[in-house]
Amino acid sequence: MDSHDRRRAEQMLVGVLHAEFAVARHNAGTRAHGRRYLGRADLLLTEAELFSPVIQLDVLGSDRQCFATAQAVAARDSTVLYAEGVAIDELGIVIEHAWCVDATSGEVIETTWSTPGGAYLGFALSPTWMRRHDVGRPLLDVGYGIVTSLYDHGVPDEMCIRGLGRQVGITQS
Repeated sequence: MDSHDRRRAEQMLVGVLHAEFAVARHNAGTRAHGRRYLGRADLLLTEAELFSPVIQLDVLGSDRQCFATAQAVAARDSTVLYAEGVAIDELGIVIEHAWCVDATSGEVIETTWSTPGGAYLGFALSPTWMRRHDVGRPLLDVGYGIVTSLYDHGVPDEMCIRGLGRQVGITQS
């Protein structure tokens, strides 16, 4: 994927999240119940980072097992970090996804998709934070207690390794 295609994929991803945020804002009217963020799109557009380009693994995990596969790869290799958020797949669909990030270069290491995504927006999680919180399911899963804390208070500094990706630079306030 060349830089023009990557930029277009990033714009599509951000555009989908803008639309999702507009719906959330319309439905809530204002910030809901004292929460800092209205939901997934608001949180991601404000606090997450865009990651690229992509390194493809020779051996991929099973389809629909991205969270477990990326966690396993990061647990085995101290040079990579577990990352989670959303990605745009080869069909242009924005999907909650997990991948790894090279801890030095910030490059995405795709652990499950045979065709890498066009854009990745999310959080490279600190291994120390992950061990303390026993992350065993998707971070942004609405049934998981962590996501409520993120919507209420934002992303704690100790949760992420920042600066490996690029900020979207959009505050939804």
